[in-house]
Amino acid sequence: MSTAWISIIVSGALNVSFLVIYFLTLRENKKMVTETREMTEEARLTRAQSYRPEVFVYIREVAYGLYFTIENIGTRPAFDVYLTLEPLFSTYTQLEGHTIFFKKKNDRSIRNVEKSIKVIAPDQKFESYVGLRPEILKEGEDTRERETLDRSSLESPVKITYLDSEKLEYKDEYLISLYDFAKIEGTREAGLGDITNELARLRTEISKIRGER
Repeated sequence: MSTAWISIIVSGALNVSFLVIYFLTLRENKKMVTETREMTEEARLTRAQSYRPEVFVYIREVAYGLYFTIENIGTRPAFDVYLTLEPLFSTYTQLEGHTIFFKKKNDRSIRNVEKSIKVIAPDQKFESYVGLRPEILKEGEDTRERETLDRSSLESPVKITYLDSEKLEYKDEYLISLYDFAKIEGTREAGLGDITNELARLRTEISKIRGER
């Protein structure tokens, strides 16, 4: 084989090698660009999620009193907050007829209510008294047997929408429930009479112990 043919073959092999390396480099560069874009988007979404308003509706209890609470647990103000309860709890609560906090929706159902708030700052909350838990759950202090509760009558679907400062809209929809505050089956609250009787029993036991000394 002549020197010319050897040169042609070597040159061709080198060119093929260069082309293979070139295409492999292009593919790796494209992969790196794609991964970089994905990482950048993920970081953007993470920042957006951590730096946003987040309005949450829930029921909290303080000394047997239940309170309907609207709170911004996010890190930015929430604007044009609008929520509806459709329908309001079918059991009796102080929220019924509470025209200062809620308004009745303009529809056929008298139990559908709405609430509008112009702005809620981070950690700011609005509350309305619902009622005493034992009364709402029909469990007086002297009740010995727990009455059967209709779960659906103690639940209400809430729909909520609000905006951030860039006018980006957020929507949530879930159930809030008074049923969660129902006591565990087979338990009851100790009334004032029970406490008095227990104190009298403790005094008697203490007197016996002192007498034995």
